[in-house]
Amino acid sequence: MPNYKNAVIYVIRTGGLKYVGSTCNFNRRMNNHRYCVKNPHAKGANLYKKIRENNDEWEVEIYKQFPCENSLDLELEEERIKNLLNAELNQRCCRTNLTVSEYNKEKITCKFCGALVSRRHMARHQKRAICKYNQEHNNLLQNIT
Repeated sequence: MPNYKNAVIYVIRTGGLKYVGSTCNFNRRMNNHRYCVKNPHAKGANLYKKIRENNDEWEVEIYKQFPCENSLDLELEEERIKNLLNAELNQRCCRTNLTVSEYNKEKITCKFCGALVSRRHMARHQKRAICKYNQEHNNLLQNIT
């Protein structure tokens, strides 16, 4: 089971192009990338093909440490960084869009009133009168104690 507290987002650069990835075990993932550079049948052929075209010259840097709770959080942050850096070597697919949609539909508990609400609608929910009442009630209780 991956330890998402060790998660990182990393960037591979080769020939002026970028690839963004994420992992919970950086050393193992780099070993896998090294293996794939040498294997012409490896998945992610676009990245490895460009590295081979660049005389196997590539560099890796950890873009940021990203301790998180689960793979969904990590995938969403990776996608955000890919878009931010315009990572040309990442293969695009619809999986992340579905993942974002599933993430937004996930039901979470409102910290003020305990209602189950989708992530997408939490801000709107917390503006409702019943939830505001609970927010004020909780604040009063905290001030008393």
